[in-house]
Amino acid sequence: MKNFILTAIIALVAISTGLYAQEKDTAQVEPRIKLELVWEKAIPEGIANAVFNKSRAGVLYPSIIVTGENNRSCQSVYFFSKTGEPKQMRKINRLMEIGQALISENGVYVGILEPRKFDAEGDPIGKLTIIDTTGAKVLEQPVWGWLTKISPLGNGAVIEKLMKEEVILKDSSFIVKLDGVYTLQNSKLTHVRKIGNRFNLYPWKPGEIDSRCFLVYDLKTKRSVPFFLSDNLKFLALILPDTIIIHDIVNSTQQLLTGNTISSAVFSCNANFLAGLESTMGKKVLHQSLLLIDISKKSLLWKRDLSVSKNILNVDNRLTHVDVSKAAERIIVAERKNNVYILDVNGNILNKLNFSNNSPIIKVAVSSDGDFLSVVNSGVKRSNESGYVRVYRLKDSR
Repeated sequence: MKNFILTAIIALVAISTGLYAQEKDTAQVEPRIKLELVWEKAIPEGIANAVFNKSRAGVLYPSIIVTGENNRSCQSVYFFSKTGEPKQMRKINRLMEIGQALISENGVYVGILEPRKFDAEGDPIGKLTIIDTTGAKVLEQPVWGWLTKISPLGNGAVIEKLMKEEVILKDSSFIVKLDGVYTLQNSKLTHVRKIGNRFNLYPWKPGEIDSRCFLVYDLKTKRSVPFFLSDNLKFLALILPDTIIIHDIVNSTQQLLTGNTISSAVFSCNANFLAGLESTMGKKVLHQSLLLIDISKKSLLWKRDLSVSKNILNVDNRLTHVDVSKAAERIIVAERKNNVYILDVNGNILNKLNFSNNSPIIKVAVSSDGDFLSVVNSGVKRSNESGYVRVYRLKDSR
């Protein structure tokens, strides 16, 4: 413990004074902001997932932490107060160390899969329970397969079984093959929301127009389309090869941005900005970039190259997570196991944290006002390394 405290103090001094050496892929910059560690939580059993409630003012504490080795070997679900204190815990009944707890995309519901046996293919057969942030049960039913999504309305989940996905809801069921070919299993789920003449949006709430959906289907390619929904439910970003389609749900208009293919994206909480990650292959090198799109101007503001790697098989330096504050004055980008970049609205790197001696980064979050940064490390079971949630205060160094 003493060694850990000493290491943490050295790391904090190095971060705040900018002593970490810059990688060859980014220019040497003087840190423009300082980072102060204000909260730290160690989870000995590891962290499978965590979410942060950005509507809470002040320090960006986690609202939910799912403990365990990964999302198929979860142990417990912890709910935290707005002051960072654990207020409730739900233990998962596992079988052969298998059990799941997935959080809905809006952080309001948790779906828990507790298996009682496995089929010949290894898929779990057991019980699905969906609870809210008070721990109250809102749905319980038998299930066969793995959880892949939880409804933000608490009324269902997506289950993967035998290379197919099944959407189970309170009132109906829907099958989606992984290649995108789908068949309706219940006539109640015939209502879809059209996006132009090309896309169908299938909502979590059957029979009603709702932008919260589990599937966007491309009628041209007959495949599902990756999508990202803004928190205010006003915009939907559809990701196609070399094209980003920004769909205005309220006004039913679309804007096409061509020339970029992003792998991950997030809207600012007011949906004024969309930040996305892009990876492109050059001649034996991997270029990794951050993009910032202004939704009101319907244009790409800039694209910032963050790394150029010659070792294309090294997954540790892959850009995996991104988050953005309300006014995009703070944009956070994380590699899987090395660096966390902090940029401003103009694409300038304000500082960089080095996490190369830690376990993989599975989550980063920045508060709406840009004053706090949270970083989640998973932990590694085989080396008895705990998972960690660390919260930093961001201060102007000038």
